[in-house]
Amino acid sequence: MNPEEFALLVARNVRACRVRSGLSQSELADRAGLESDCLAQVEAGSVPVSSHVLFELAHALECPVQGFVQENQSEPKYAGGSPP
Repeated sequence: MNPEEFALLVARNVRACRVRSGLSQSELADRAGLESDCLAQVEAGSVPVSSHVLFELAHALECPVQGFVQENQSEPKYAGGSPP
């Protein structure tokens, strides 16, 4: 997997987790302490994502960070087994 493919994998999983959580990009950005345009770029797969940003997003979504980097999954796994 090259860096662009990795960014798109993370983008797809972050967006899916956010949508399942019922949050807008703005709401998630606020919860994670990010700028809205930063989250938009992450979800577009247009920027490399730092581990710090992944951990902040995982914490805000109550989703393990591993869920953002797993291939071939329909849903990132949530702590406790179900969405918040």
